[in-house]
Amino acid sequence: DRPDAEEALRGLLQDDDGWTRLQAAQALGAMGPAAAREAVQPLEAMLEHEDVQLRVEAAGALLRFDPEAARKALPGLMADKDDRARRAAVEMLAVLGPQSVPALVKALDDKDSSIRAVAARALGEWKTQAERSVPGLVGALGDEDPQVRFHAVVALRKLEAPPEQALAGLIAAVGDEDPQVRQEAAYALSRMGAGARRAAPALAEALGDADPYVRAQAAAALGRIDRQAAAQAIGVLGELLADDESSVRLEAALAAAELGPPGIPLLKRTLADKHSMVRAAAAAGLGEMGSGALPAMGALRESLSDGGWDVRAAAATALGQIGPAAASAVPQLEALLQSVYGADRNAAAKALDLIQPPALP
Repeated sequence: DRPDAEEALRGLLQDDDGWTRLQAAQALGAMGPAAAREAVQPLEAMLEHEDVQLRVEAAGALLRFDPEAARKALPGLMADKDDRARRAAVEMLAVLGPQSVPALVKALDDKDSSIRAVAARALGEWKTQAERSVPGLVGALGDEDPQVRFHAVVALRKLEAPPEQALAGLIAAVGDEDPQVRQEAAYALSRMGAGARRAAPALAEALGDADPYVRAQAAAALGRIDRQAAAQAIGVLGELLADDESSVRLEAALAAAELGPPGIPLLKRTLADKHSMVRAAAAAGLGEMGSGALPAMGALRESLSDGGWDVRAAAATALGQIGPAAASAVPQLEALLQSVYGADRNAAAKALDLIQPPALP
């Protein structure tokens, strides 16, 4: 019975074999909170075991059974001589919440680049701790490993890092040797809006980047932070929308949507792209502008008859986002309610509710 099983497992916690002790602790922990408490101390002791895999497994069990005990123990594992143990410790700390930020910032200096990358990625999840994270992440923009630099840029964007702290580093990253870093840096700058105006020269230079995806994102960023440069950005995106590669055209369509109303002519043209994925992205981009996309309403109505269900659904959704001003599309949307495709019907129904809200009782 259960009491006998628990007693047997307690005895195995003293076994000479480390893996036997680990399995006993794991089994106890699975028996409920009271039994799990008895497993905590043996698991903590196993963090010093000579077998690195056992140390990692013990840390994982501790995380499951007593997160607070794990929070206190994992920084010690981060000083482990084995890269595998330190990497596991950082990955576990990443799920423990914002209290782990100081330890994750410290991990940005680890000698193993994969650990630094994991730490940078994790720091981007805790916006409430941005003040403590941003300085370390800005420093990581100069890391020798492109994956660390990439994740540092992503984290700074997600944390909405203040321009006065991150702008110089992100501007430099637009000229990074790695195209993924350059593209993500341009995107991060676009999120800063007018606060990143000093980045305009670097972004203008990036319009000539060898990588088309970097050119697309640089154009979007330039158009967002400096409206006077919108014409230049539109010209670059227009060229990219004629690219032979559908993935390049898709990236350009997404970038054109970031321009807001100045991007409408490009997106209207893209609704006729030969690839449905690109056409759907153009329709969705117009929808993000809400009532500002009214000049594209005619093109969106035509897209309700597109051969791709994803395009029809995106066009219907966009018309709904335009709102009551899209009332002329109601007959077509009502016809779409009879489609054999559920995506068509759902999008049309939601659009009709937005265009013709039900009367209040």
